[in-house]
Order: sequence, then structure tokens, then C-alpha cells
Amino acid sequence: MSNMSNIDVGDLAAFEKMALKALRAQARSETRAAPFGRLRRNGMDYAEHRPYRAGDDIRRIDWRTSQRLGQTYVRQFDAEANADWIICLDCSASMSIDQASKWKLGLQLAEAFAYLCLITGQGFGLRVFSNKLDLACPLGRGHAHFATLVALLGDASVVRQGGTTHFEPCYSGTHHGTAFIIISDFLSAESLVQELDLLVQISSNTQLIQITSPRECVLPPKGVRSVQDVETGRNVSIEAQGAEHHAQARLALLQSDLLDYCLEQNIFLTQCQSNEAWRHVVARHLENVLGVARGQRVATDDHA
Repeated sequence: MSNMSNIDVGDLAAFEKMALKALRAQARSETRAAPFGRLRRNGMDYAEHRPYRAGDDIRRIDWRTSQRLGQTYVRQFDAEANADWIICLDCSASMSIDQASKWKLGLQLAEAFAYLCLITGQGFGLRVFSNKLDLACPLGRGHAHFATLVALLGDASVVRQGGTTHFEPCYSGTHHGTAFIIISDFLSAESLVQELDLLVQISSNTQLIQITSPRECVLPPKGVRSVQDVETGRNVSIEAQGAEHHAQARLALLQSDLLDYCLEQNIFLTQCQSNEAWRHVVARHLENVLGVARGQRVATDDHA
């Protein structure tokens, strides 16, 4: 197993407060109000005590309650109510274009969000998928679990040809109420609507990050009359006039349709390009989630 990290996790400490709100168990914390006068911490309402689990922050231990009950208990707050997050990374062949720049950014984002789950006390797991489940890390908590996930990401690889995108391997076998972050280019989004519909029904919180490449619509040199779809293997004819313009218009329409669908279904979507720094994408996504919760617009790749 590889132990190579894709990011400097120290850069994520500044995002902890935002992540506490953005990665919360949405269904619970949006509907449950804490009783008047109960404990508040950093503007968050106290929710309950629960037994201590390996990996929990010892600063959250309620020593008085633990002594009284004879078992170690930690305080839990509404804005950080536990969620189980499955981080899903698309490894299908379309992620391999442009020297796999989309895949490389996807690896960084998957590790970043796993670490944010770690430092905010959420459960987290991993699915690397194409048309099947290529790699998986079960749900867990704590630093040892995070190290296991990072090692699995180090072993993961993008499919160079074939391997179309299907979300079903991501949520198959998960319990109702699991939260999902899906990192993909979503280039076949119109054919994935049914799978996204099912995901929304079983998920407590659904967040998507769409990565596209600046070279997504760059066509081969003159003289090439057809290209091969890396996922389906089909040969696609290239029109001599206006081919790149047509490809760009098609991509823009696909992104717009995905954005409209996510707005209708209350799915959080951030669109970015593969040449962006992972830190900027993480920050914008968290701002996006919190902004949508306040009724603001979804962030797109032209957001400064």
C-alpha cells in the first residue's frame, strides 16, 4: 500500500469552522432545536451526550457526566451532529484526459474532505468507482482510519479506456441517511438522473463537485477525421467547421442542465476546472454549501 499524501492537511485547519456547518447531518440539525438555556459552543446548540469513541476529540469529554455514569461521554452539538459521509471519486476513463488532470485534482479533493470529516468528528468512508466499485474504504473515524483511506487513494488509479460512470456502486449497501460527496466530471449527467434521484432519496446530504478540464473541448490536429470515445470505445466523426465551438456549447449546456437539476433537487453542486488549486475548490465548495443554505446562488467555475 502507498502512504503518499496528495495534500498538506495542515492547510485545512482554517476550514474547520465552515466544515462543522457544511458537513453536518442536515436532516437532523435543520429540524431539531435545542431546549432553551442549554449549553452553546461557538454559536452551536448543544444536542446530546454520547459514549466516547476512538478518534473523538478529548476536549469534548464531559468529565462530570462520565464520572456520574461510570462511562466516558462526549458532548455533541447540533451543528456538528454526526453524519456518516461516503466520499465517492470517479475513476472512469473520461477522468484521464489532459494528462489525468481531473483525476489528480479529484484525489486531492477526496483526501481533503476525508480530513475535514476527521477533524469535525464525522464518520467517513471512500468509494472509487466507474461502472463498478474499483476500491472501497468502509466507514470509520479517527486518525488511523484516515491513514488507511489515504493509503487506498495511493493505490487507486484512473481507467484509461472503458469504465463508464455509474453512481449505483457508491450507494449500494449503505444505510438510509448516509451523506455523500461525489467527485466526478459528470459528462454523462443526463443519463445519470435516475441514479441521482435514488441517491437523493436515501441520502441525508448530497454534495457534488464537477471537475472539467480546460482542454475538454480541444480537438486533435487538422487532418484527423474522427476520435474515439475513451469510455464507450465508439468512433465519433469530427466536423471540419465549428467542431470545437459545437463541443464547447454542448459542454456548457450539460453543465447548465446539471446545475438546474441540482437546484431543483436541493443538491449542493460546485463546478471547477482541473487547473484550479485544491484549496480554492474546497473553500469555494464550503462557501457554496453554506451560501445555498442561506438562499444564495450555487457557485460555478466562473466564481472568483
